Amino acid sequence: MRGWNRFMKISLLLLAILFGTQVLVAIVPERRRPQKSEKPNRYYALPWFITIEGVGTMWGGVLGVANILDSGTNFGLVNFQNDKFHVLGAAIDDIYLIGNYKGFAALTLSAAKTSAKLLEFNAWDVGPDSDKEPMKVRGELEARAVQLQQKLFNDRVRISLEAYVSRDYIRLANQGEKGEESTYAGNRFKVELDLTDDRYDARAGIKASYIVSRHDPEGNFFSKNDSEEVFDLVKKELSIFLPVYASDDHVHTLAMNFFQSSLYNRNPDVEVSRRNGHSLGGPMQLRGYPLNRFTDYNSVHYILEHRWTIVEPFGKDDEPSLISNDSIEGLQFALFHDWGQVSQYNDERLYQSNMKTSYGAGCRLIFRSGLIIRLDIGISEEGVGETFLVQQPF
Repeated sequence: MRGWNRFMKISLLLLAILFGTQVLVAIVPERRRPQKSEKPNRYYALPWFITIEGVGTMWGGVLGVANILDSGTNFGLVNFQNDKFHVLGAAIDDIYLIGNYKGFAALTLSAAKTSAKLLEFNAWDVGPDSDKEPMKVRGELEARAVQLQQKLFNDRVRISLEAYVSRDYIRLANQGEKGEESTYAGNRFKVELDLTDDRYDARAGIKASYIVSRHDPEGNFFSKNDSEEVFDLVKKELSIFLPVYASDDHVHTLAMNFFQSSLYNRNPDVEVSRRNGHSLGGPMQLRGYPLNRFTDYNSVHYILEHRWTIVEPFGKDDEPSLISNDSIEGLQFALFHDWGQVSQYNDERLYQSNMKTSYGAGCRLIFRSGLIIRLDIGISEEGVGETFLVQQPF
């Protein structure tokens, strides 16, 4: 009976949040961006750099074309490096197998491949109280993924199934050149609900996602795993965007995000490495800490942001250049506070013990196509974390 009452309370709370946020969407003028750029062949050929705490500043470039020939398909290529790290990646997104991006429902195919070389990379031990001094590792990493995605209700709902594999030769930096290859292959199932005013830069509404990553010795059609570990990594995320004030050229939004992950061992006879859990720290979560600073079976993370967006356009569509034909539609400033923790145990120790915090400020450029360039400065008890990257944190 107690479990049923708890279920009813949670259900009523979620319904109240859903109803309230949809009422608040009416405060902000309708601005739901199309699933794709409203114009075909949006292109980028940008010499660029990114900064991620724990990795450093990497120089390189981005090449991409959005909505190729008005098909809804995107292509991107990135190449970044510094004296300790080199990453090269390519992706083709949303090849429409059924329907099109303007329709009520569609089925798409996407694929990506990434390779990285690590000359000296920071890695930390597992657990919430891991030592502040990182281990230095080196090696090579290659990852591939293929995804089928069902889009429904004009991209309000996404259901996807992904097969992925990674192979690496990671070892301590003071070891020899030869390392043992590790293979990690599995399948990922994801459901997303997006009831916001815009998928790329939400200012009102609610969105949620549920992800299950399954790992077992059989792997997938890419490869089999070289371990007997059998587990599911489950991730749940909820974001709420409350418009505090809106006018024709300014919007103030209170943005909130809750994230929780848990690893479930499906074969108690084989112990699963705690490194297979989710990691906190870096550009998306606990921005005042280095990349992948804390890792364990279970994690929880909260974000509170105040976003002030100046929405007056800064460019025109009819002014293409050699490097891009996109234009900036808004400038956004943000103040944020992050809370997060990892734990070997999924109980009160995860939510109440030694919660890590960071806070800071950021600035984002919002492009008409949906591209967002973000600079965040986060402060924690371990120092200052810098992020210069593409994509909102949530």
